[in-house]
Amino acid sequence: MQIMKKILLFTLTFCLTCYMLPIQSVNASTDLTDNYLSDIKDQVCLLSKEIEISKLNFKSHKILLDIENNESYALIITDNNGYIISGIKNKTISEYSLTENSNPYKNNMNDTLLYYGPMNYLFKSNGSIVDIYTNQIIYPNLRMSNITDNNIENLKKLNTEFLNNCVPVSLKIHASGSWVGASESRFSRYNGTSWRNTSNVCGPTAASIMMAYFDDYVGYDVIPDNVRKQNSSSPGSLITKMIAETPFATSTIPSTVATGIRGFISKYSPNKYIKATSMSTNPFSTVKSNCISNRPVCVGLLSSFGSSYGNHWVTAYQYKETGVYVGYYKCIDNWGNYKKEITSSWAMGAVSLGY
Repeated sequence: MQIMKKILLFTLTFCLTCYMLPIQSVNASTDLTDNYLSDIKDQVCLLSKEIEISKLNFKSHKILLDIENNESYALIITDNNGYIISGIKNKTISEYSLTENSNPYKNNMNDTLLYYGPMNYLFKSNGSIVDIYTNQIIYPNLRMSNITDNNIENLKKLNTEFLNNCVPVSLKIHASGSWVGASESRFSRYNGTSWRNTSNVCGPTAASIMMAYFDDYVGYDVIPDNVRKQNSSSPGSLITKMIAETPFATSTIPSTVATGIRGFISKYSPNKYIKATSMSTNPFSTVKSNCISNRPVCVGLLSSFGSSYGNHWVTAYQYKETGVYVGYYKCIDNWGNYKKEITSSWAMGAVSLGY
């Protein structure tokens, strides 16, 4: 699926002249200039590498309210009803999709629209705030089902960080970067057929690979020998037991994978004080910090973010940074490739281990 959603990206340092359709502003009290729209268009064409600038046309735009009820984001609609969401003041793209009819707000364009970060699309209806995905009414302290471990205060912090600290980076920075993380040769051990996901249980499989690595190379010793022997090329019964402890084992929701890990540790290593932490937003900083310490991370991918795997979990162990919170991951995909390189834009969340 040729979808490209990008988190925290960049603008060009040069000017491109391009044809644009007339832009219609929809119910916006804050209007966008032609220069702003042109800058955003340049970024998308640079980043996607899948569309010529002359073929990307915008038909309308609308202002989105952020979690603090400020007019902070722009929703820009393409002529095929794809979309781009970008910060108004920092001109930084939060996410986009050029796929036809992918605009998540398409059925609510006449409402007041809100954006609480990637995958968190809302609208106002009869004085209430409603989650577009779940049709759930959102109250100030209510945890939303599609953001799992991130509560409202965490989203406010992420919103502030994006708007205040993230700026478009230059084309030169985009071309830089080198791989950082654990040696890929270590992961060949976990690439045999017995480690591969064959039943749509990629989350518990990716988690099992991560935990086996921590047992083999980090010294966490959380897997009993009667489940899997340390340094073995076989998972033993690790994956089977991880699946049993994971609610909705086929889910792509980060908290379900983390719950499975916690359940396994509680049941099989109850004296180990090890935490599984999940996040449901751009995980680049988490992947980066763990890879620097040679520690792998489970990374969730979404088809709607462009993942060629569809909705899937992988175990990332190296990263390459090419911009602000953007780059590539090297991972074992539990489909038979232990040195697969993927773009970080496919990721919607992660699960990591630590004390």
